Amino acid sequence: MDQYAQEIARLLDPQCRVEPLPQCVSVSMRIVDGDGRALDLVRCDDRRLRVRAQLPEDASVSAPSIRVSALTPKHVADHIRRRLLPQHAEALEKVEAEKTAREAEQRVRGAVAERLASLIPGACVKPEYPRPRRTTVSFQRREDPEDLWFTGRIWATVGPQGDSVELEIHALSEEAEHALRGLASLDGWCTREGDSAG
Repeated sequence: MDQYAQEIARLLDPQCRVEPLPQCVSVSMRIVDGDGRALDLVRCDDRRLRVRAQLPEDASVSAPSIRVSALTPKHVADHIRRRLLPQHAEALEKVEAEKTAREAEQRVRGAVAERLASLIPGACVKPEYPRPRRTTVSFQRREDPEDLWFTGRIWATVGPQGDSVELEIHALSEEAEHALRGLASLDGWCTREGDSAG
């Protein structure tokens, strides 16, 4: 299988290299091109191969694959080049577009969260949760530093695209609550727990 995959890799591109699959299956090999794009070859039986394109683990796009008769290396390489490589390129474009969109959304969420945190003295922005994509701002206050119980709590969750904020307010003074709700409503943010606005 190793020599077979080596010949297929050479026919696809002289810069391709062959690696064993992480699972160390003797009937499987991985072909990696000069740009790091990978194809996994798995022998299904004596007559057929399954060739699967690799995508990043967090991609929501399905990885394309083909089945091809395990004839000569040239036969397999021709099928990969004609049938699989165009699908792989298209899938990678979608993955890159998703990544760009996620990064743009993350910047918007971060800006909204930082702005909101700046309105609440002592508030901090929490690390992002990737799934679902949320950014949270929290504030907790004690009347007495030696008191174990928080007398005031605020959580603000910025939505995936930064266009909504869910605001939860607990145990604040009536004046502080009204002031914070007023600030939030000026920007169209949520003013009651569980509600959201664009």
